[in-house]
Amino acid sequence: MKLPLRIVALLGLLILGATTFAKSQDAMPTAEEYLAIKKLAEAGDISGTINAGICAREGIGRDRNYDDAFKLFSKAADNGDALGMFYLAISFESGKGTAKDAEQAFSWAKKSSDKGNPKGKALLGQFYSVGTGTKISGTEAFRLASEAAKSKDGYAEAVLGSLYGRGIGTPKDEDAAFRLFKLSADKGTRLGLSRLGEAYARGKGTSKDLEQAAQCWQKAVAQGHTGAMMQLAAAYTRGEGVDQSYEKAKALAEAVVESDSDGSPYGAALLAHLYQEGLGVEKSPAQVAKYLRMSAAAGHIGSMNNYAAACLMPGSGVLADRTLAAALYMVAAAKGDEIAKKNIANTQPMETPSFSYSKASAIARSIMQSLDAHREIEELQEGWNSEMVGKGGSGAGPKEGRKGRVSLGSGLVFTPEGHVFTNHHVIEDGTSFEVYIPTLKKKMPAKLVVSDAANDLAILQVEGWKAEKHSPALPPPIASSTKAKVGDKVFAIGFPLPGALSTDAKYTSGDVSSLSGVGDDKRVIQISAPIQPGNSGGPLALTDGRIVGIVVATLNYRLTLKESGSLPQNVNFAVKSDYLRILAANSGVDIPDDLKVTGSPVDHVSAFSVQVISTH
Repeated sequence: MKLPLRIVALLGLLILGATTFAKSQDAMPTAEEYLAIKKLAEAGDISGTINAGICAREGIGRDRNYDDAFKLFSKAADNGDALGMFYLAISFESGKGTAKDAEQAFSWAKKSSDKGNPKGKALLGQFYSVGTGTKISGTEAFRLASEAAKSKDGYAEAVLGSLYGRGIGTPKDEDAAFRLFKLSADKGTRLGLSRLGEAYARGKGTSKDLEQAAQCWQKAVAQGHTGAMMQLAAAYTRGEGVDQSYEKAKALAEAVVESDSDGSPYGAALLAHLYQEGLGVEKSPAQVAKYLRMSAAAGHIGSMNNYAAACLMPGSGVLADRTLAAALYMVAAAKGDEIAKKNIANTQPMETPSFSYSKASAIARSIMQSLDAHREIEELQEGWNSEMVGKGGSGAGPKEGRKGRVSLGSGLVFTPEGHVFTNHHVIEDGTSFEVYIPTLKKKMPAKLVVSDAANDLAILQVEGWKAEKHSPALPPPIASSTKAKVGDKVFAIGFPLPGALSTDAKYTSGDVSSLSGVGDDKRVIQISAPIQPGNSGGPLALTDGRIVGIVVATLNYRLTLKESGSLPQNVNFAVKSDYLRILAANSGVDIPDDLKVTGSPVDHVSAFSVQVISTH
């Protein structure tokens, strides 16, 4: 099962489903219009409210905020506005600003359609074409889109063109599709512009013209269409219709990933390709691994193949894991990928300390089930086995409002330069960071160095740490997690239950119960030391003070009670320190080898334990 790490960025043409469009004339609001739109919305104007929602959703004239967008669309829909209902349906369908709910999406699209809104009617047709909240019906999809397009609405024309192009509910007709895309694009509709670009790029219903394709995509990109961003990024990478520019390709792919749209896995796959090949950037195994994980977790089959290959290659930026590699190949093969099929065909069923075919099969089945629910694959890909494990949790700080919300966790200063390790979920989505150092009775600002969602680790650096006079002078050593054995005594230092307990670091102790976690997860150590919210990210040390893990999770009590009929007792987990050592090495952070514990091990570890404060 050997395969060179070959990044195959899937740059195929994207069909991103329902896409938002603003204003009756299909043009998006502009940043210059935002202040006027905001005033209209504040005055209760429905059109202003909808456009303010679009600005929030797209990040036009303000920061992108899906929650704000959902509230504004809800307000318009609750006032009986059909266009507001259309956008609310899209919010429920995408899960942006609210929980993903196909039935609610269908319901609101139908309400918009019943009120005669052509966009709502076309969206309802789109839902019938793919089975969103209803049974698939190509006939009904084509009927609704055809009726909507009679109003000459640009979005409806683009949806109808897509049905003609794919032969859904009607014989396939690429000429008709091209004409409808052209009508939609002439109105400035970004979906129409994107689809017209695809038609020119593929020569569907017209002569192939890569320059025309790029021009269409550029116009759609100006309106924030993520599908067009990916198309244009691919064009810049290959130099097709535009001058080749890896820098522009990278910027567009980053924008797609940041948008958290359906195109995000494609953007991440392209970024992995650029970092793998050193195209416009320095080669970086760590960045390759990061973007491959992100893309594979979102269901990108090519990235699953490539991440599987990375699991088999030393120096690829990820730890070797033949079992995970086999599982990912199984999923890709089940989806029809020929490379994966060949790799699985050459894999021998066996059970060894380093490889379990039966476990790979079980993981693959879980991933396939998760893929049916879209992005739930991410939890398995990140190594925390589904529902049975609950993160130890960042404690809630005193600020609970959505704006300015604070998350609190634990960490440890582990280099003389002031680098701090903690969990990714402690700092996730944070915009600024501080650490509280109990021994110094002060807070100090910190910056994020690197974050690894896959292994739930992050590294911060305390600003001005070198200037601090700390005793003892050097932090405790980060030992290999192989030093921990089942039955060893261990202790954890952290800041549990913030707000309920004092701000001093708290000590807790227990034993190493297992060198793997739920489902034989080799990334973690199971410990019996009691863990509470706020302990996340803190150090796990042997009795001599050497750090062998980072506290991360506790068993889900409620689910375990439901499944087994009994409550678990002190079943907790820590990420193995070897994963931190790899993350540090890939990020240019040196972990000294010659640090020694001085005096009391507990006092020494406590002296460098800090509370991590993440402001959102």
